[in-house]
Amino acid sequence: MERRLARARGHFPQQLLEPVTRRIGHAESMERHHHVEAVPAARPENLQGKVSIDVVNPVDAEHPGVLASCHLDSLGERRQGVLLETQVVTTLNAMRCGLIVNLRMTAGSHWNFISEDDGGAKSKLVELLETFGWRLDETVDLGEIMAARATEMLPPLWPRLWRSIGTAAFNFKIAR
Repeated sequence: MERRLARARGHFPQQLLEPVTRRIGHAESMERHHHVEAVPAARPENLQGKVSIDVVNPVDAEHPGVLASCHLDSLGERRQGVLLETQVVTTLNAMRCGLIVNLRMTAGSHWNFISEDDGGAKSKLVELLETFGWRLDETVDLGEIMAARATEMLPPLWPRLWRSIGTAAFNFKIAR
């Protein structure tokens, strides 16, 4: 984690990274204590009226390539169910973490999926993504938060693609 943050510091101004660094540390803590069960520790009242970016996937830590859950609900839906006064947006969970802030590390354009119920939160997220270098035409709105179920099913494919193509630096885009 520290090496990734050190590399990011060379690409982005400190005032942008400082809040991200704090949130990453908090997110790691949430992952260790399970995504939704940790929400009360984050003091939901501090998140009222704010946008919460959900980047977590339901990967079973004891069984790589296996999902702990996915088709009945998503972690984004669970978080939204607990944080009723917060706008939860599931995004950036269908790619390797390094691509989030350095998407030009691979050739070509990418797609980033967004699932959320509130257009205002989506527009705030798109503004943030633009600071990371994402273009508007690379953002695909999948609709309501329930659509996060689909992107949360991608992680079992990642290690197989990595093994087949020899790199984890890849992302998805649909040819049409």
